[in-house]
Formats: sequence, C-alpha cells, structure tokens
Amino acid sequence: MYTRISIARALTLVVCLAVLFGAASVASACPSCQQALGEDSSQGDLARGLYYSILFMMSMPFAIVGTFGGLAYRAVKREQRRQAEAEQARTRSDDQAG
Repeated sequence: MYTRISIARALTLVVCLAVLFGAASVASACPSCQQALGEDSSQGDLARGLYYSILFMMSMPFAIVGTFGGLAYRAVKREQRRQAEAEQARTRSDDQAG
C-alpha cells in the first residue's frame, strides 16, 4: 500500500516537473524587446508603458504583503489594547468591591 502511494507521489512530481519545464520554454520572453522598441521612435510610448508595467508588477508582492502585515499588526495591537482595558476594568471593580 505504501509502495503505491510513493509511486503515485513520484509520478505526480515527475508530471509536475515536466509541465513546469515545458511551459518555461514556451513562456520565454524576448530579452531585447525594450531595446528594439527604443530604436523605433514611433513606439516610444510603448517602451515607457512596458517600463512602468514591469515596475508595477514588481511592486505588487511587496504591496500585498505589506497590506496584510499592517492589517495583522493593527489587529494584534487592537486585541492587546482591548485586553489591557478589560484588565483595568477588572482591577477597578475589584478595588471598588474590596
């Protein structure tokens, strides 16, 4: 039984790697696109658009991680503040009762 599972996992890994390497050769980009566009003065705006689109794509992972990190930080601080206020209220009620 464990042999079937290990063979199935190995086969899945091989298929995934084959698809990955097969797609990588198809998805290769032209390294001199911006240079070719820069030589043609009629498509200068296209080269600039290419430049800004690459900057935008490169910044998105940082923006997403930063957003979720900031939201998590705020949630943790809010919970800590709520717990501190609850503790203060509990000590005040204990002081007034005692």
